[in-house]
Amino acid sequence: MLPRYKSLSNDVLVSILAQSKDATAIYHSEDLHISFVNDAMLALWGKDKTVVGKTFEKAIPEIVGQGFTGLLQNVWRTGETYTAKDTPADLVINGVLTTSYFDFEYRAIKDNNGLVYCLLHTATDVTERLKAWRLVQEKEAIEQNLNEELTSANEELTSINEEYQAANEELLVINEELQSLQFERNNLHQAVAESEERFRFALNAAQIGTWNLDVKNSLVSWDERCKQLYGFSKDDIVPYDQVLKYMHPDDVNNVHEAVQYALNPESAGHYDIQFRTIGADDGQVRWLQATGKASFEANGMPYRFSGTAQDITLDKQQAEALAQVHQELLQQEEQLRLTVSAANLGIWNLKVATGELILNERCRELYGLTLKDSLTMADLMATLTAEYADTAQFTLQQAIENDMPCDVLYQIYTADHQEMRWLRSVGRTYINNDGSKWFYGVVLDFTDQKLAEQHKDDFISIASHELKTPITSLTASLQLLDKLRAKPDHPMVPKLIMQSRRSVDRVGTLINDLLSVGRLQQKQMSLNKSTFILSQLLNACANPVSIANKQTINITGELDLQIHADEDRVDQVITNFLNNAIKYAPNAGAIDLAITKNDAFVKVAVRDYGPGIDADKLKHLFDRYYRVDKTIQHVSGLGLGLYICKEIIERHNGHIGVNSTLGQGSEFWFELPLNTQ
Repeated sequence: MLPRYKSLSNDVLVSILAQSKDATAIYHSEDLHISFVNDAMLALWGKDKTVVGKTFEKAIPEIVGQGFTGLLQNVWRTGETYTAKDTPADLVINGVLTTSYFDFEYRAIKDNNGLVYCLLHTATDVTERLKAWRLVQEKEAIEQNLNEELTSANEELTSINEEYQAANEELLVINEELQSLQFERNNLHQAVAESEERFRFALNAAQIGTWNLDVKNSLVSWDERCKQLYGFSKDDIVPYDQVLKYMHPDDVNNVHEAVQYALNPESAGHYDIQFRTIGADDGQVRWLQATGKASFEANGMPYRFSGTAQDITLDKQQAEALAQVHQELLQQEEQLRLTVSAANLGIWNLKVATGELILNERCRELYGLTLKDSLTMADLMATLTAEYADTAQFTLQQAIENDMPCDVLYQIYTADHQEMRWLRSVGRTYINNDGSKWFYGVVLDFTDQKLAEQHKDDFISIASHELKTPITSLTASLQLLDKLRAKPDHPMVPKLIMQSRRSVDRVGTLINDLLSVGRLQQKQMSLNKSTFILSQLLNACANPVSIANKQTINITGELDLQIHADEDRVDQVITNFLNNAIKYAPNAGAIDLAITKNDAFVKVAVRDYGPGIDADKLKHLFDRYYRVDKTIQHVSGLGLGLYICKEIIERHNGHIGVNSTLGQGSEFWFELPLNTQ
């Protein structure tokens, strides 16, 4: 089982890649912009850190026309890994155009949706290895030539021996030639030995192990490094079946199939595979990259299969860490998207150098802009009211110039319907990956909060006025009564007492409204339901109002209908409707009350014949603290009555509403469910 690794930060991953001895580079676009390159890769390229941020061809101009750019771009488009061995490349090293040979891999890194977001480029300089291999081949060719020459020489010697007596001088010459050839052969053997030593040194430096499979006897022989990679501390020669036992269970079939394929002449003997081993002695799991070549006799039978193995565990760990970081970034991005969506925030980004402006859909909606609009910061500033435009622009400019946070509240008229809104914008500058400076901002609709503040201020002003008026009247009446206390029969005394009572009743009504709102906010209003005849309650509410005022009150409809509800609370609603009808239509001759029903609800409607209410005000009538017209002097109240009525009816699971036509009057109504016992 693979060991578990901690998630690594981006900085740690970059540090790991930078310290890796394996040459590594990362490209983040189809144009092959270099986002990362470690020192090992810079050494292969013969370049320095200034290549970061450049495209592949601009960073390495001499690479143009050698085919590598097309290979990289094809991997980006297809997502398919490209691996190559012993590939020549002409690079300028220390000012000299030099041909080197590389093993390299172009790998596409994809997100969860299968889309490529960067390319991982790893490479190994195999020039010395290839040169050593060519030396071995040259050695074999030289040896073969020497053998052929020796055979020819032996034939000549036989002929010379037969003619020895006649050609002694020629034999001496031939002997001298043979001595010269022997000297050259010794030199060649020494050169081959030195080449083999350099080859072994190159393998050791690259920590590459070598192996050889005796196909006929199924025995594997290997060097010390290869034994280490497989976790063997003994036995230079191991049966092939035993080697398979110490491979990871998930990889053993793939390895065996790859070996069998390489031993098939149709494969041309190629062998290249990545797999895990489990050390025979230490139990350690390692990732290996094994490459090899099988050689065949004329009849197609393999007679030699050898190759190299390299530890790529660190590469695999880095790839897994990169994948984990990518997954975490995707999760964070999704969490941020959900947060922005849930908070209903507008998002905008401003590129400082060019003025390029990017807005999300919610931000455009707040400013009343269409998705087709191509915008600048000036377009947004044009929506601000004159009172706030200069302050907002100055605050934003200071934040951009000084790289400091920005938090500003301002008022706008939307670009589409010229609707007034309050917006709060918060943000600060940041530097993008390409080095460009941007300003990131978040916009919140603050209209409701500002309106709530305005309503609160209006309520305090209204409450102060409404309480002050009856108290002032009560004080004046009491002062006059105090002066007339010695004259109880004075005709002014009853009037003053009645006026004082009205003032006390008015204060009591205001206090009851405030207490009702407090109970509603704290969910403390309870319903004491009973069964009663609805028309009788309407009569009880209408009689005092009719006596105190000049309007005639007519009650029609389902006069015998019984309902089950809180009689006192329903009384409160009907009385409020009647009092409003008197207040806002004092000159009307009649007020009509109608009781109707359907299968599920009973409806009570109170109709007056006053001036009516503007359509744009109807939707606010049942809001807390709302009054239709604050300028009408004879209409008093805190703007709480209809709000309380709405809460009472909704606590009964009923409905409440109003219909009104200017010049014809208004009809306030509510519905209560039937059969709720």
